[in-house]
Amino acid sequence: MRTASFLAILMLISITLASPVLASPPSQGDTVTVSDSVTWTDGTFDGEIIIQNGGELQWTGDVDVREGSKIIVEEGGMLQLDSAHLKGENAASTLLIYDATEI
Repeated sequence: MRTASFLAILMLISITLASPVLASPPSQGDTVTVSDSVTWTDGTFDGEIIIQNGGELQWTGDVDVREGSKIIVEEGGMLQLDSAHLKGENAASTLLIYDATEI
């Protein structure tokens, strides 16, 4: 009986640790750093997102983007906007693209 309980707990821990990370975008003006695989759906984006080398952010759904928010994708990082609808707070927006960037 003890062995079965121990094995069940061990299996639940491994499933929990192996599942993909689900978080949410910054909504209070803070900074979020993505260094592994993250999936977000919808949300209000107010702050800064840094996607590091090896990090991957997949974002879907409706996203309200507040003024002054920015996403920085470092070399080796990946941003996937999959059916994402970005709605800016102001009409003016800027997209900066550096050398060797693919869109």
